[in-house]
Amino acid sequence: MKKFFQLLLCFQFLWVFALSSQTIKVEVYQGAEIVPLAAELAKISNIAFKEYPYLYDIEDDERFYLTKYCGFEEAKLCLARDGTKVIGYAIGVPLKNYTPSFQQPFLNQKLNIDEFFYIGELAILPEYRRQKIGTQLMFQIEEQVKQEQKYPKICLIHIDENKIFAEKPKDFPSANFWIRLGYLQQPSLSIDLDWKNVGETEETPHTLIYWTK
Repeated sequence: MKKFFQLLLCFQFLWVFALSSQTIKVEVYQGAEIVPLAAELAKISNIAFKEYPYLYDIEDDERFYLTKYCGFEEAKLCLARDGTKVIGYAIGVPLKNYTPSFQQPFLNQKLNIDEFFYIGELAILPEYRRQKIGTQLMFQIEEQVKQEQKYPKICLIHIDENKIFAEKPKDFPSANFWIRLGYLQQPSLSIDLDWKNVGETEETPHTLIYWTK
């Protein structure tokens, strides 16, 4: 066990060193500390989620983050900066605090939502992708959850790419990213949502499937 923690500390050091060499750093915020950053999160979201696979053509603003996350003491944000520029983030909240419709698939399966921490969004500006920043953000937010020892399970939701008609970019990592991070897809836990895709005039249905760890 001691050797494991030594290796873990070494791993963390290597990540910090790699990010520092690019002038990129990761910061951690919780609860009300997220409030001043809500507008920055919306800016990145409105870029990242307009791309494949979500193609989400609806503008979120800071109110979304203020209502979905900032009002809860246990909300967690891991923020990546290049110097002073915000370039990406991972944000989450206990599943019991999130939108009831997102809890319903778990309740339908008689799962205890009190056991789950929900990572709601991972978003990175296009020019900073494929530099393992997303992996580091996920690692950091997972560590924050584990340290509190309140939520033994972590969940996130990803769109069902089998039902997307748009062509997938050749360099898109797809759901394999979640597999590499140790998440398992749970087909029995899904939710259907309607939104307007980029380039479309009407809302269409989309299926999102939970992954757990």
